[in-house]
Amino acid sequence: MPQITPSEELAALFEQAELLDDETSPARDRLRKLVDQITDLDARVGGRFANPDEQLRLLHLRARSGRFLYQLGELDRAIADGRALVADGQRLLGPDHPDTLVFCNNLASLYRAAGRLDEAIALQEHTLMAAQRRLGPTHLDTLGYCNNLACAYQAAGRTDEARPLFEHTLADRERLLGADHPVTRVSRNNLADACCAAKQFDRAIGLYATTLDSCERTLGVNQLRTLVARDNLAGALRAAGSHDEAILLYRCTLAAREHLLGPDDPTTIASRGVLADACYAAGRNDEAVTIYEHTLNDARHILGPRHASTLAYEDSLACAYQIAGRLADALPLYEHALTGREQLLGPEHPDTLASRNDLAVAYHVAGRIDEAIVLYERTLAARERVLDADSIDTLANRSDLAHAYRAVGRLVEAIVLFRRAATDCRRLLGPEHPTTQTLEQNLADTRAQVR
Repeated sequence: MPQITPSEELAALFEQAELLDDETSPARDRLRKLVDQITDLDARVGGRFANPDEQLRLLHLRARSGRFLYQLGELDRAIADGRALVADGQRLLGPDHPDTLVFCNNLASLYRAAGRLDEAIALQEHTLMAAQRRLGPTHLDTLGYCNNLACAYQAAGRTDEARPLFEHTLADRERLLGADHPVTRVSRNNLADACCAAKQFDRAIGLYATTLDSCERTLGVNQLRTLVARDNLAGALRAAGSHDEAILLYRCTLAAREHLLGPDDPTTIASRGVLADACYAAGRNDEAVTIYEHTLNDARHILGPRHASTLAYEDSLACAYQIAGRLADALPLYEHALTGREQLLGPEHPDTLASRNDLAVAYHVAGRIDEAIVLYERTLAARERVLDADSIDTLANRSDLAHAYRAVGRLVEAIVLFRRAATDCRRLLGPEHPTTQTLEQNLADTRAQVR
């Protein structure tokens, strides 16, 4: 049997990758096998194809491999491969080549997914500036990079920097592509997300409703992208406090996904999880527990026990159990979710920090104060480094640790933290805000204990 040549192997792998790209939910074992084959081909002949078109094709194939690794939840490997791909693109094509810019954009997106926001922003800023030079400010790729930089700013809590970029991108895409173009709808959704983050809920709801109307008119009521648009509108209604309206939309979307995709499809599982979140936020905890249990069981079976979504459902179900007074059921879930996130995402990823804080609160409630303090201290130190000393999560963490110190008689340390938390809240939220007043009362009460 004749031996297959590297060129023939490249063509076959590229065809397989295109087929998998077209599938809604390709099997994980097929994705992993293809990624390993691409890695092996690159290790054997990468950079040594005589035909420039084949060399470029291998770079594109490696970019697809990075997307497959992301689908598999293997972020660290995806980032390592993405960094190597950017370096090879810069060396073989040039730093401002359009394909190199695509590779940079993809790597920045992986950094953002991994919570490495400073690296994501720096690389996205570089990519946007290079695209503006090479392609021009209104080129569609440039607008895409502008949108992605705004997304990175948004993820970092820099909403005031994100919103003007979203506004600019939406206006140019509406002018160039039309109001109903899929890419324009993405821009409109991103701007709506930024409005939600800024608590401009009326505008956000209007933007999401416009997108949903566009999808229903041009795609159909139960087309998959229409379901996403309906979810987005439900999310804005939930954020605005219209919980019952939101839950009705989420139930409608879940039923459609179960019909179109089946109950075990990962997207359907995610839709069920969102419905559980909405029930939890509305105070309908019994419903939330039932739906979370169903969701977690499916996620473990379909996605795997170490998938990021599975770990998120564990943490959410633990919270619902805790609200229901089932602390003994909650603690093992909190512990497993934290261990899994530390291994998958790293010890200082925002989701890991949230898990560690949730476990600390649960230990505190269970009377395991010393263990709670250790976790509170680690989480606070990391949040001050990774997030911001003034972020809401950091302020809440500081207050929680102060309460724990007070519970074990470490009153001087508690006073220091309560004073700082109260001062920061007075500055950020105002002296009349309920959180500020609660913290000042906690500070006064702790001082009274010292006297």
